[in-house]
Amino acid sequence: MTALRSDGLDDRAARGAALDILGQLIAVPCDTDDGGAGTRGASLSGRERDGLECLVDGSSNREIGQQLYIAESTVRFHVSHILRKLGMRTRAEVIALVLNQRRFDYPIY
Repeated sequence: MTALRSDGLDDRAARGAALDILGQLIAVPCDTDDGGAGTRGASLSGRERDGLECLVDGSSNREIGQQLYIAESTVRFHVSHILRKLGMRTRAEVIALVLNQRRFDYPIY
């Protein structure tokens, strides 16, 4: 049974919408202190998007590794790339961004 949210979306649809929205943000440049190495103009790879979906679900690195059949060290690699590409410092910032963008129905990719 799928839980229905107050906004009419089930959890899977809400996560999918959030990921779709997050992709829009990737095209927006951001200021960084690293000489431009971390820009939102870089798109996420398919595997990074898979990892991002797991992040939004609240999964730990170990759980993400189990879900995607990859080593925990590989998960850390993907998460660090996601953070860098989105110009974020923490997982919580990424999750908040995804959920806020979905909530306001603001397309970001």
